Amino acid sequence: MEGLQLGRWAAGTIFISGVFGAVAGAVWGILRPSYVLVDEGGHPAVDVLASPDNVEFGSFAGFVVLTGVLGIIIGALPGVKTAWRMLFVAAVSLFGAWTFLVVGTVMAAEGVPILQPGVGWFVAPLCAALSYWIGMVASLGKNPI
Repeated sequence: MEGLQLGRWAAGTIFISGVFGAVAGAVWGILRPSYVLVDEGGHPAVDVLASPDNVEFGSFAGFVVLTGVLGIIIGALPGVKTAWRMLFVAAVSLFGAWTFLVVGTVMAAEGVPILQPGVGWFVAPLCAALSYWIGMVASLGKNPI
């Protein structure tokens, strides 16, 4: 029976990560700041003076914050707490962050710069592992060892 429960927990975790990543990524993609484009001889060009400041940083900050929330949600899902499941949760949250970026990039308007998250990829797994670990430590009970 434990194997069936583990399978359901794993499938549910992957499902929640994918759905939340896709929905939040779509909203993020639509709301991302973009450059103001002007037509110069049939080719779009960026109008630096009319464009908002820090377009790239705004996109990166939104990615980091929202995937961090994704990681916290995935890490806080109920279930039996073991160290191997913590690694699984971290990997699944990375999948959610990837889904978030792909859907957000597809939904973004013209003039939005392509985001290269770099170190931002590690935020979701870190938040997931940290929230999972806090839940594991907080639920040890009377006899932890």
